[in-house]
Amino acid sequence: MPDGSERGEGRSPAGEHRRRGVDPAPEGRPSERGKRKRLLVVDDDEPIRQMLARALVPTGHAIETAADGEAALDRIADWRPHVVLLDLMMPRVDGLGVLARLRADPALAPTRVIVVTARADRSTVQQAFGAGADDYVGKPFDLGEVVARVRAQLRSVDDRAALDRQRRDGEILLAIGDELARRRDIPGILQALTVRVAAVLGTDRCAVVLIDDDGTGRMIAASDDAPPVDRAITLADYPEIGRVIDDPRPLIVPDVDDEPLFDPVRAELDRLPIRGAALFPLLDGDRCIGVLFLRSTRRLPPFGERERQFGALVAHAAAAAIVNARLIEVLRRFAERDKLAVVAEVAGAAAHELNQPLTSVMGYAELLERRVPPDDALALKASRTIRREAERMADIVRRIGQLTRYETRPYVGGARIVDLDASSPPPDDSTD
Repeated sequence: MPDGSERGEGRSPAGEHRRRGVDPAPEGRPSERGKRKRLLVVDDDEPIRQMLARALVPTGHAIETAADGEAALDRIADWRPHVVLLDLMMPRVDGLGVLARLRADPALAPTRVIVVTARADRSTVQQAFGAGADDYVGKPFDLGEVVARVRAQLRSVDDRAALDRQRRDGEILLAIGDELARRRDIPGILQALTVRVAAVLGTDRCAVVLIDDDGTGRMIAASDDAPPVDRAITLADYPEIGRVIDDPRPLIVPDVDDEPLFDPVRAELDRLPIRGAALFPLLDGDRCIGVLFLRSTRRLPPFGERERQFGALVAHAAAAAIVNARLIEVLRRFAERDKLAVVAEVAGAAAHELNQPLTSVMGYAELLERRVPPDDALALKASRTIRREAERMADIVRRIGQLTRYETRPYVGGARIVDLDASSPPPDDSTD
């Protein structure tokens, strides 16, 4: 394997991180569903507050407490908890006041609130839900029930986050598709695409590698290179790309240290800041024309269905854009090379097709002119104008024919039209 420059990795890990302006991230970045959440317990009764906080410890999430509504509002604004256990009857600002101010802030809309109240009558419960509560627990409560309700709200947080991600992913995919369909600056578009994909899928680098007809590889865009790159790479140095070319399916490698595929280049990888990789084939029909190549300097985050689907859709859109761009380029070159031939072909065909209609127009115009009464000045002028303009058009057609491989018939613009009057029998006056 070469010194790493062909892999786009010729810098040391520290230099790589400084260049990107990021610090090495800790191992094992969890998925959204597995992340530690923030839980806030709000109650003016300290024993209850501490009891609830201790009961929530086994959930594994971060827990904080607040002794009244005012303190709760400050902590919510600063800490942005995912779930709040909220007592209704408190000094300074009661639970309903906290709910009203929390629901008035769009930035806090995702916060789930479980009301904990000793006043569990129907009117109080309705008032709490009307103010924006998501659930309630009556006092005295069962701690197991409280924990179960908190877990249920945490699942709602995860579900909402997943829906938000799907919406954002959809918006990004639509924007990418629109850019790829509308613009012809494919290297520039792919450069922007790699930056977006790296950000969405949580990787440090995304690149597009194309495979030429002779089997060589070219890296034409990378998220950490500007302006867009276009450099040859040695495919033998990239066993992961070779695997996708041979078997055109997504390849997800959470940790290259655990993947035997990289054994032939293990010595080189040990010197480079590469830990995880994900590759998606760019397909033209059944043929792999390249890969969308993602890399991470840490163990790759779990690639679930959402990440796989997003990567596959982007790869499909990018492949279609590349194929279309190549086709347009072929057509452009063909048009430039054969422009004059095409023009001559069209012009000659047009001259050929105009021949017969012009002959008919000229013939009938002359016939009309002969039959117009001498005292009908307007009709006489019209017939002469028709014949004159038809003769002018015939002259143009003849010239076009001389410039092309088509030859116009000699009677167009040349020989006289058959005298239909002279060749017809005289009219029978007795039939008037």
